[in-house]
Amino acid sequence: IFIPQGDESDFGRNKPDHRGETTVAEEEKLKLGKGVAFVKTRLKRLPHRDEIWEADFQVLPKPIMQSETHYLGMVVTKADGTLLADQSVRGRPSVNDLAALLAHAMRRPLDGSARRPKLVRLRGHHQWRELFPHLAELGVEVSVERKLPAVESAYRDHLRRLQEEHRAGMVEP
Repeated sequence: IFIPQGDESDFGRNKPDHRGETTVAEEEKLKLGKGVAFVKTRLKRLPHRDEIWEADFQVLPKPIMQSETHYLGMVVTKADGTLLADQSVRGRPSVNDLAALLAHAMRRPLDGSARRPKLVRLRGHHQWRELFPHLAELGVEVSVERKLPAVESAYRDHLRRLQEEHRAGMVEP
């Protein structure tokens, strides 16, 4: 696994506060088992496919009156960019947000064919690492990458659709 140093998208951890002092955000621990989306016994039953997926959370544009940053999590196939799952998150995404996003992509993908991938490509956020051994137990390899072109393309498409919807709702003077 390659984990890049100084990744430009740290989801706001270790930011200086108004006094210039650095605060460290508390990490949310991974929740497993009944009552959460990521249940290994259920996921292990899914067929295993020779597929590569990309998963990431991207910052959504923040309206002027919105104080909290929102993110859009997406899982797409690397081969053709098919969107398998998406999820909106308020505030910094946690390991549980990623686990739920991947579980939804495996169990209830938007293309209708439940399965586990051979490999998931992720960016090197430290909070994801707790999930890696659990993915390995499912037979899903993890590759940490600086760039995820399929997710980035799907995100640009999403923003384009939002702009078109916004324009369609505008009234001509």
